[in-house]
Amino acid sequence: MTIQSTNRRVAIKAGLTSLAAPLLPLIPKAQESSRFLPYRGQKIVACWPSDYFSFQVAKKFIPEFTKKTGIEIELNEIPYIEIKDKLIESVGASAPSYDVAIYIAPWKSELVIKKCLAELTPFFKNKNLADPQYDFHDLIPGLLINIGLVGGRMGYLDGPQAKLYGIPRGGETSILAYRKDIFDRYKVKPPSDYKAFASLLIELHSKSKSPVMTQRLLKGHHCVHSWLLHLNPLGGKIFDTNWNPIFDRSPGVEAANFLKLVKETGPEGIQEFGFQENIDSFLNGQSSVYLDSTLIASLMLRPENSDLAKKISFSLHPRGVKYASSSGGFGCGIMANSDKKDASFLFLEWLTSKQQDIVLTKNGATPNRISTLYQPDLVKILPCFDVCQKQLLYANPDWRPLIPEWDLLNVNYLGTTLPEIISGKKSSQLALTACAQKIKPLMKEWGYHS
Repeated sequence: MTIQSTNRRVAIKAGLTSLAAPLLPLIPKAQESSRFLPYRGQKIVACWPSDYFSFQVAKKFIPEFTKKTGIEIELNEIPYIEIKDKLIESVGASAPSYDVAIYIAPWKSELVIKKCLAELTPFFKNKNLADPQYDFHDLIPGLLINIGLVGGRMGYLDGPQAKLYGIPRGGETSILAYRKDIFDRYKVKPPSDYKAFASLLIELHSKSKSPVMTQRLLKGHHCVHSWLLHLNPLGGKIFDTNWNPIFDRSPGVEAANFLKLVKETGPEGIQEFGFQENIDSFLNGQSSVYLDSTLIASLMLRPENSDLAKKISFSLHPRGVKYASSSGGFGCGIMANSDKKDASFLFLEWLTSKQQDIVLTKNGATPNRISTLYQPDLVKILPCFDVCQKQLLYANPDWRPLIPEWDLLNVNYLGTTLPEIISGKKSSQLALTACAQKIKPLMKEWGYHS
């Protein structure tokens, strides 16, 4: 299940990847009605993020699925941060609470180990169930690896032992967006590398006397996310191949110091910015530079942002020692203890299909398929898709270690250390080294090294 193409640009553009080769046989075309007939009248329950835009968009189109298949969908809408615990509770209950699981990439390994998610390959191989027109090869490879695979290299990447547990729907990478009108006014250019990036924040802040860049700096997983956005291109990682913490080396320190600069030149209250506050800051003109999810590009398609869209330009995530952008977001899976797995698969398949990817992207969700990125009408109304196509070449499926314990390390260790650095209470080097020293014995305790 590895990507064997030596030319990733060709792989992305043409949708060529051997990732799915062991998963999907050629399936004879069946009558649509025959696939759905056994499940008409069934009702499935999905654990649904109430606070994530892509799924609020998708929600509007679910009646079309019910009309087509006769399968009813009940959405249990809750804040996404609560979903993991709800899914784990559901597995331990005497009767399943959910049939469809919506989850974020950092939870995938833990959910698999705790037997929440069913392996999806058998469903795709079922000729009486799977849609032969689904085109698994069209899914963006980096997102599929990051969100859907467990058991391969490092336990959470692709490889011969990897198994498929989820499909991207709300997958993302990182991209730089900026106010072209403000850049033109002060005669500055988008940064191509991190040296220019730091200089831009200082220069534009000095010239405009206004906040420059917005990021998520809220305590916990939000500030860690922003730090990782800089750590990767600067050449850093959380662990070496023997699971020793190495994030306190120079790339980690440089990334933390960059966050301090973002805070010093950014909007007031930035250390309270989570996902939504970060986006809102850019959309409402509070800041002029944004580096985060590609969701921002899709939001430019919303009617209420039409005037702003004329002022926005996009650029690649700046280069450090290399080009590297994030990979992550949401995936869709089937609960392992569901007694309606086949009907749940049909819903998952429809929700992540080519047709729905185009429809949802046009309505402001993030694209998860290669073909969507090359839709002529989308490219015409949103020229930044050209940048998105290039950015996805640099999306790194391994930009954070998606081990079962990552959520704990992310929130309780790194997520409490970084705010002290960003606020200036502690030095970057001392604080990161102290954090690494706390994590190292935990990795031994958890069996990652002797």
